[in-house]
Amino acid sequence: MLFRTIGHKDVFLIGAIGLLFLFLSHCAVSDPPFIWLWNFDADLDNAVDQIEVGLPDFQDYRDCTFEMSGCSRSIMGRQYGGAYQFIFIEGSGDCPSGCIDLVYNYIKYYPDTETIEDLGSFARVFDSSCNCFVDSGNSMWGVPE
Repeated sequence: MLFRTIGHKDVFLIGAIGLLFLFLSHCAVSDPPFIWLWNFDADLDNAVDQIEVGLPDFQDYRDCTFEMSGCSRSIMGRQYGGAYQFIFIEGSGDCPSGCIDLVYNYIKYYPDTETIEDLGSFARVFDSSCNCFVDSGNSMWGVPE
């Protein structure tokens, strides 16, 4: 029989399944947060060592941090799955007061294979001709928001 009469127990079960589905669809597992360079553990620090060797353009980011006046480079990182995700951030434009222009470079490092993947960058640069910020590239991992 393809169709049957639905009784009150069936309706309750269908309703309970529907509520469970609704609950689970709104309970996404959140990604681990990014942490700043000065809070890196040894594994994140070693991964940055490998990136600096493999991608020389990203050397010297550890020499200064945004907490230092006038300094315009820092790194955020996290372990995600079997890889490390890093955001190398470079600021310019009135940095002692807080950098106006920011470039975010997204890099993935796979420790098992020692592979480095440069995923591109996102820039938010102030344009005085329109008194506005102009975005270029693609932001990743929710940074910047």
